[in-house]
Amino acid sequence: MSPSRLWGRWLFLRALALIYCVAFVSIWVQIHGLVGENGILPFDDYLDVIATRSESPFARLPTVLWWWPTDAGLTAVCALGTLCSVALIWGLATRAVLVLTWALYLSLVSVGQVFMGYQWDALLLETGLLAVFFAPSGWRPGLGLREPSPFATWMLRLLLFRLMFWSGLAKWLSGDPSWASFTALEYHYWTQPIAPWTAWFAAWMPSAVHTACCVAVAGIELLLPFAIFMGSRGRRIAALGFSLLLFAITVTGFYGFFTLLAFALCLTLLDDVDLRALSPQRWRWPPQKRPSCRVFERWAASPLFLVFLIMGWYRFAASEGRPPSGVSAKVTRAASPFHSVNRYGLFARMTTTRTEIELQGRLEDGEWQTYVFRWKAGALDQRGRWSIGHMPRLDWQMWFAALGSYEHNAWLLHFMVRLHQGEPGVLGLLETDPFDGQKPTLVRALLYEYQFVSFDAWREGEGWWVRDRVGHYAPLITPTGWASPPE
Repeated sequence: MSPSRLWGRWLFLRALALIYCVAFVSIWVQIHGLVGENGILPFDDYLDVIATRSESPFARLPTVLWWWPTDAGLTAVCALGTLCSVALIWGLATRAVLVLTWALYLSLVSVGQVFMGYQWDALLLETGLLAVFFAPSGWRPGLGLREPSPFATWMLRLLLFRLMFWSGLAKWLSGDPSWASFTALEYHYWTQPIAPWTAWFAAWMPSAVHTACCVAVAGIELLLPFAIFMGSRGRRIAALGFSLLLFAITVTGFYGFFTLLAFALCLTLLDDVDLRALSPQRWRWPPQKRPSCRVFERWAASPLFLVFLIMGWYRFAASEGRPPSGVSAKVTRAASPFHSVNRYGLFARMTTTRTEIELQGRLEDGEWQTYVFRWKAGALDQRGRWSIGHMPRLDWQMWFAALGSYEHNAWLLHFMVRLHQGEPGVLGLLETDPFDGQKPTLVRALLYEYQFVSFDAWREGEGWWVRDRVGHYAPLITPTGWASPPE
């Protein structure tokens, strides 16, 4: 008889509920400035474009906001999603509430455009959908009357396998020389999108330590996932290895709720015996055992299990330049808007330089003033902030924009226009408004190359960064429109 997984399921679902809550609250405080009616990329305009280009707009863009395309609708979705998350924490009607919570978050991702296209948004949706089949039924199920379906359990374990193994495979198949030479971590800490102050200390570890860590990453991501299929002992080893990697990422990086969600998935590898052994003696609960899930519940998840396996393979094949064709291509395209099966692979190619965009405004006959962001690198003496859970999406997207040109980042031009208009909702995404509500006459975007200061310079109080100006990133905004920047 297989060990019970009741407490593991209970902990996983509460962890998922907490992550949902953090995700909804995090986007709630940003959503109006990002995609609201007067935001950077108004979502109602986006819906209009989709409606004119598609015969089935909802299938192309599944969101309840089709019926409430206003700022009030955005607020309602965020508020209801937060309430559903709290209901999940309390264990109320778990399956039904999970479906509603998933649909609400999908509604936000569908209209979030570039600001909600991150891998952890897709991972949360995929995890949330699979959790519906893993959760117990009933109004207040508690631990549940029966054990979870083995098919539902293995769908979550396979999701964790895909997350880890594909992340490793993407690095080593990309041909990136820094991963091939095990030097990637000599660049990672200071070139990552948001570098917290802890990353500065990690960056100055000896090269031998960076190399050893790269080797460890390769082993954990490429080899350890297969331990998931090697019985309970193998799953315990996999959970420990994954947790150590995720802890290192959490301490030295800034990735929203990604690591929290991956930690939660690791709970599905452990049974109740493992969890009791890890708990302090006074907190240990009595053993629990329930009957196996009903036959129809066991087999109801099996078709979905097969679909996820097939679509997962097609996603991987497409990422390797072998897109599906025929019926499989149609099914994959139809399922894509729902983010039901996704491909993962963070930092497949390591950036070896750090460029930052600095936005400035000027009143007539005044001095140029810098718009200060809350999280991204800016002032040289500004210590990088560290947080867990919150995802500052504008700051993250500024990093991606700096990797390319403004022609491929039209959203940034929209952002500059909103700054020129003095739009309060957009200015609220920043640390400060240098003009206290006045509309600047000119707005410009400058490009700089950043690096961490040396250890000796930091010890002498010279700040955290050094930088060199590269030039202008985009045209200037003037009272009469766009203008070419001066040489």
